[in-house]
Amino acid sequence: MISSTAFDATDQGLFANRPPPSANVASALSVVTMSPTDPHPATSDLGFLSATQLAERLATGTLTSVEIVTGLLERIAAIDAATSSTALRSILAISDDVVTQAQAADARRNAGIRLSAFDGIPIVVKDNIETAGLPSTAGATAL
Repeated sequence: MISSTAFDATDQGLFANRPPPSANVASALSVVTMSPTDPHPATSDLGFLSATQLAERLATGTLTSVEIVTGLLERIAAIDAATSSTALRSILAISDDVVTQAQAADARRNAGIRLSAFDGIPIVVKDNIETAGLPSTAGATAL
């Protein structure tokens, strides 16, 4: 049973018999928490924006759907492609009409029409989810 009384785990509780962390452990932890260098700095600002932040920029006109899509396509090519230095290969397929869809979203926004707050923001769908027009392999080369 867990008591509702709050306690400090380091204060004679769970870690009472452990020695204090050494300087080596502290320095090892600082290495682990350091941010890695972005493999494609030109698009790092775009690559780390949330959908809400992208929607806000679309609404204010500081960014277009076409700019988002082309920037992310550049990022995918730089980071994900088998020929890139990182070669993640996490994006297996991209819709053939992604730029056309972005252009249509920009045209709707310019006309004052919006399908949703996230209209024009690209999404990634894991390949084990069935989608029309894109391969669904569930990560297996046999499929």
